[in-house]
Amino acid sequence: MKKLFLTLTAVSALFALTACDDKKAAEKAVQVQEKAAEVKQDAAKVEQDAAKLASEAADKAKQAAAQVAKDAEKLAAETAEKAKTMAAEAAEKTKAMAAEATEKAEQMAKDAAEKAKTMAADTMNKAGDAMKDAANALSGNQDTTTETPSQ
Repeated sequence: MKKLFLTLTAVSALFALTACDDKKAAEKAVQVQEKAAEVKQDAAKVEQDAAKLASEAADKAKQAAAQVAKDAEKLAAETAEKAKTMAAEAAEKTKAMAAEATEKAEQMAKDAAEKAKTMAADTMNKAGDAMKDAANALSGNQDTTTETPSQ
């Protein structure tokens, strides 16, 4: 009986220890569940924050793209205006150069015409002198208006 009593006491003590361990395990399980709930809430908050940040980043990227497009359009307009100005300046310079070339060509033509006129007049005078010399020679007059190599 004593053995039975000791056995029963030992079994009782084991049940008491097991009950105590079960209580601690239950408390630990509750703590773990509470921690899991907190972690789940934190994860949901992080997910919301990430979605908000992604949305803000997308908005900023959209604004940056719009600004780049606006700047590119402005630059294109400025470049077109500069090209237009340069073309107008080039046309003006070409026009001035053409006018100058025309003026020089006209002056050269006038100079050539004047020289041709002078040469024609000289030739006519020499022809007239030669005709006088021929008439004098026919009439026997030795006075000549032109120089001959023998003189």
